[in-house]
Amino acid sequence: MTELLGNLEELIADVRRRAERRALAIEAAADHEARRIEAETEAHVQAAREEAARTCAEAAEATRRERHAQADLEHRTRRLDARERRLDQVWTAAERELERL
Repeated sequence: MTELLGNLEELIADVRRRAERRALAIEAAADHEARRIEAETEAHVQAAREEAARTCAEAAEATRRERHAQADLEHRTRRLDARERRLDQVWTAAERELERL
């Protein structure tokens, strides 16, 4: 009967060792998977940051171009208004000169 108990204790110890090895392997695989997911997530975050930066830069450039065009249009409008006022003054002076003659 002691032979049986000795074998039973060896069997229990062997089962324990296998369970511990399996648990360690599962833990190592889980750690590896967690690191892989973390690296993949970091790559996605970096790509999203780069895309956001590119989009913001494009939007800023579009806004700059639009404001530049608006300023240019305002400048041209003022110049045209000034020319029209000057022409009005010239025509008014010409009419007075004709009336005088």
